[in-house]
Amino acid sequence: MLGKLGDIQVHQNTSKVTSADASTQAVTKTEKSVTIAYAVVGGGKIFTLWAEGRFDYNKKKKTVKVVHKDGDVNRHFSGTVFSITPRALGEARDASHEGYVYKEVFSRVYVEGILGFKWAGVVVNSGTFEVFVGSGSNGAVYGGQKKI
Repeated sequence: MLGKLGDIQVHQNTSKVTSADASTQAVTKTEKSVTIAYAVVGGGKIFTLWAEGRFDYNKKKKTVKVVHKDGDVNRHFSGTVFSITPRALGEARDASHEGYVYKEVFSRVYVEGILGFKWAGVVVNSGTFEVFVGSGSNGAVYGGQKKI
């Protein structure tokens, strides 16, 4: 995803969406979305980024709110040549769009591919990655990842 020598590919993205009958629940189960990034050269794990949330919703009033939020990033051994800076971990946001009400919990990191020489490093390429889980006012949950 980063390109050039600092290549990263996301080979595994898991969104654990387990809510049963959304029409009878007032609170969703805790949902989690996980992304694992791998290096193109060598194939080692670089980092694991995740976000989880639980949402309280009301279909009749068309409202939803975040009642639990969490998230983190874990660097793996193959990620030592990358600079990984957390931008937001387990943060909540309003994702409403055109009259539809959505809330999300997300985690975001900024990653730089660095080519180092003793005491100096040259940034080869960089990118911002995000993983999220969300819910609408009807209790339906979703999750995913993206490069910003």
